Amino acid sequence: MNLCVALHLSDLYELLMMDIISIFICMIRTKNPLRLTCAKICIVSLYTFIDVSLQEVLVLLFQFQF
Repeated sequence: MNLCVALHLSDLYELLMMDIISIFICMIRTKNPLRLTCAKICIVSLYTFIDVSLQEVLVLLFQFQF
């Protein structure tokens, strides 16, 4: 079950109006997945993002040791 369906099946009549509006915003946002891009040229995967971030941290740590 995806998030949009789970939100739709919740008991909306028991919630405040602000909560219902927030749920509708979440339902709309689940239709278009969030994508991290590199200069809007290519989509960066989570693995690539973590790999690059880890390499930068290791380089910084190595520079401070000497």
